[in-house]
Amino acid sequence: MRSTKELFLSKVKKGRKCWLWTGYKMKNGYGVGWHSGLQEKMLAHRLSWIIYNERAPADMCDCHTCDNPGCVNPKHLFLGTRSDNMQDCSRKGRLGGAVTGGEAQPTAKLTWEAVRKIRLLRGKKTQKQIADDFFVTEKTIGRIHRFEFWVEPSESWESVN
Repeated sequence: MRSTKELFLSKVKKGRKCWLWTGYKMKNGYGVGWHSGLQEKMLAHRLSWIIYNERAPADMCDCHTCDNPGCVNPKHLFLGTRSDNMQDCSRKGRLGGAVTGGEAQPTAKLTWEAVRKIRLLRGKKTQKQIADDFFVTEKTIGRIHRFEFWVEPSESWESVN
């Protein structure tokens, strides 16, 4: 019976920099692998972290320095909190269209003008009231207020508060 590491490596194509996952991938490009010792499926880059480092706490993310979701090179991974990961994504302009494309995204429900108004309403109305006014969810309003969505390169939480 092959070890988890052997099974893992059989699904990896090692390049000069990134190691590309050749096994099953989700629509977002992240691979999914199987840890035989733990008897569980997990993201392939998390599996890589476990194989080459140690099991990470459940509340920690395996973040990519290379920004390639299909990469499983352990040298391209670092541990961070969910907040660290979101800030890293925001700094690099890759928060799933909401940051990188804004209103240019075909699925965008808001404009930059609306987002600026939403930020100005913080503390003046509840998130539910703002969400109802702009026909989006309270969760979206919270993410806009925390600068997880709709972040212009010059913006940061500190620069507007």
